[in-house]
Amino acid sequence: MKRKLSDNVYVVTRKGRRIEPDNYREKEDAQMRAQQLFDQLKQWKDPDRNKISVVKTTSPQKIH
Repeated sequence: MKRKLSDNVYVVTRKGRRIEPDNYREKEDAQMRAQQLFDQLKQWKDPDRNKISVVKTTSPQKIH
């Protein structure tokens, strides 16, 4: 099924920047990916682990 331009997708960001080129159709999938990143950063004791978010957007290409 082709995605319409008006369809929402979810993007995982860290400090406002995309962590990967992937877009997620389901919020739960994006949240699972964000949790994986959080867990990894926590292992590394990275303070940015608290700056991970899931962004709902119709223009994922505009989030760099």
